[in-house]
Amino acid sequence: MLTGARSTLLMVGFGGYAVALVLAFRRWDLPSLTARALAFLGLALAFELLGKLMFAALFKWELGSLGHMVSWKGAISAAFAGSAVARLIPAGGALTPATMAWSVRDEENDAAGAAVRSTLLTYAGLLIITGLGLVWMATEGPHPVVFAGAVILGGLLLVAGLVVMAGATWLDRVVVRLPSRLANYLGPTAGGGRVTPVEAVLVTLRVLSESAVLWSALAAFGIFLTPSEVFVAHGLSMLVGGLPGMPGGLGIVEGGLIGVLSLYGLSAGVVVAPVLVYRVVDYWIPAGIGLAAFGVISAPILDRQAASDRAAAAKQQTAAAGRNLDASSLSGPSVPRRPGDPDVVDLDGGRTRRGRSRAGT
Repeated sequence: MLTGARSTLLMVGFGGYAVALVLAFRRWDLPSLTARALAFLGLALAFELLGKLMFAALFKWELGSLGHMVSWKGAISAAFAGSAVARLIPAGGALTPATMAWSVRDEENDAAGAAVRSTLLTYAGLLIITGLGLVWMATEGPHPVVFAGAVILGGLLLVAGLVVMAGATWLDRVVVRLPSRLANYLGPTAGGGRVTPVEAVLVTLRVLSESAVLWSALAAFGIFLTPSEVFVAHGLSMLVGGLPGMPGGLGIVEGGLIGVLSLYGLSAGVVVAPVLVYRVVDYWIPAGIGLAAFGVISAPILDRQAASDRAAAAKQQTAAAGRNLDASSLSGPSVPRRPGDPDVVDLDGGRTRRGRSRAGT
């Protein structure tokens, strides 16, 4: 849940974005938002939603391959809720699997392992496609960023992607070596084994869709990048944005994108507004949808918890009333005392009773 401080940070960030967009459009001579530009922005939003749909499909596939089922509605809600956490909480990407598992708890209690594998495969796909983009760019001829370091960095990213993918394929073996509580939490759906063709297609479609969001948003302003340039700009900005632990790389991704686009020969003044518009589509809209999904998911859960708390409180009150009734019954009926009655001790029964003493008894 968002605390007051995080909500304030979110509102400040949103306000800052709005001010930055207004200043960017006023300061630089940018193309007007024509019908063609709006069509490209609509396409960017469609690609963003497609990427989330592919993530939901991957999550649903992971569960289904192990005999655990969730509905499409649950999987899509989990994908958006996990996306919101990754964007709005520092280092929220690490909490994405837990959020996804929590989101489908009404349909499937054991979903954490599948969420972890889905997340690992997505990161592996991002690393691999970014590395391939760097190597591809290095083979395209003269370019400001074409140098030996691009090939080396691309190779390192490819290796890192394969390592992360290996972590996903060995997930079931790793889980059994974790502390028992964590192993029990992840174990039921911690699938392992090689990456299936279905998983590879879904991960590829997700990463390509998210890269296409950047291409479409920039195209709305007349900036057209080659596929390799898009893969590198998107991949590097996402990877660098995740390092400092900022919510969704807020501010870091924007700076990284502007820097990479500047290396492509584009003026920083020209790309600021397009980058900010891209982040509205890529960051703020999914975050808003994710928050709405989170609210829809959490409302019935919180209602049930409140009902459970009320039932427990009523049960405790009933038990307390029963104990009081038993105590009063054990004390026996009270006999009113009349004036002049002395206290007589019944030694046989061990109790004090009140009565008038009679001689000879």
